[in-house]
Amino acid sequence: MSIIKKDFLKQILITHKHPVNALFHLIGIGFIVLGLWLHNIPWITVGIILPCMGTFYALSHKTKNIKKCWYDQLIKLYLSKIQIPFHITGYLLLIISLWQNDLLLLLIAVLIKIIGYIVVYSHEGKNLGVLFYFLVPKRSYKIIKKSIKK
Repeated sequence: MSIIKKDFLKQILITHKHPVNALFHLIGIGFIVLGLWLHNIPWITVGIILPCMGTFYALSHKTKNIKKCWYDQLIKLYLSKIQIPFHITGYLLLIISLWQNDLLLLLIAVLIKIIGYIVVYSHEGKNLGVLFYFLVPKRSYKIIKKSIKK
């Protein structure tokens, strides 16, 4: 991936931290999921248009007050070359499972995405506890962290 493409992708991923863009993506993804599940093409179209509108809004209204958060670490995972096959496979299975109303295939798609994150973390030699932090609610994470220290 060239430097220009990587910088552009990073800029697009950073716009996801903008609250308006996050809201548009949340609503848009809901429309896409329901549209795929119910085979409703207009809902899928609206679901695709809403995140695009949110991204364009975030790119045109850059704010410097957005704090660093866990999403910054997730951006690094998305830019990893190792993650690309897991993302593509996971998203394709996700779309197929929603269209066919297949919950088992949906579970497999989510597991492939999680395995992708684990592979990237283990390949980069990072602590898997940080990844676990993304997957488990904060309260449970604190309890588990205390039990590991003992």
